[in-house]
Amino acid sequence: MSIFRVYSPKSLYRRTLVLTNVIFNIPPAVSLEPASYFKATIEAHRHISNDLSSVLPVHNDNTGSITITKVYNSLLSLEKTLFGTKSEFKASVEGCCLYTDSLTNRLRSQSTCSIH
Repeated sequence: MSIFRVYSPKSLYRRTLVLTNVIFNIPPAVSLEPASYFKATIEAHRHISNDLSSVLPVHNDNTGSITITKVYNSLLSLEKTLFGTKSEFKASVEGCCLYTDSLTNRLRSQSTCSIH
């Protein structure tokens, strides 16, 4: 194990799986070793958005043709839907990893959130 943080498409996907596990009581079935980490990350975001759409208005801004831009815009959309805010992270693999960690930590710290 390295003492330096690793930011890669694989680590982004793994962080996304952690986020998914925080949001869902029973997470959707996903591949642990997908053919494309970017595609699988977007698909996990889609699962979250689909679940939220039945309860909250979903904010979609999935424009852009560059893959990492799509992932970044998907994270922006999730944050807007969940918290009504917009954080500033770089549209890079590292930025998306940090963004995913930020959303996960914010969801874990929401002590006033309850399901009725």
